[in-house]
Amino acid sequence: AALGTLLARRETGELDLAVVDVRSPHERAAGMIPGAIGVEVHDLATSGAAALPPAARGCDLVLYCQSGVRSAFALRVLRPHFAAREESVRHLDGGYDAWLRAGRQG
Repeated sequence: AALGTLLARRETGELDLAVVDVRSPHERAAGMIPGAIGVEVHDLATSGAAALPPAARGCDLVLYCQSGVRSAFALRVLRPHFAAREESVRHLDGGYDAWLRAGRQG
């Protein structure tokens, strides 16, 4: 499903969803998807799901970075931690750049 659809389902309470920005703090300072949680990809690579804040554990995740490369890597890192519900961990193809190109605000 498209991120906009997932966010709408989160707003109605239909979906427990955390949007995770895996970019650096410097990149996040320039703008983020509203409501996203910042966790650097390096932290996910070294600590796996333990790097996620408690609010993001146990719910569906959408990971994103600037272009989709780091979030795709983070997805591969986290998938084993969500093996029982693999479909609940996704990444935003095209990243924050795609979000902005779609006319959305950060």
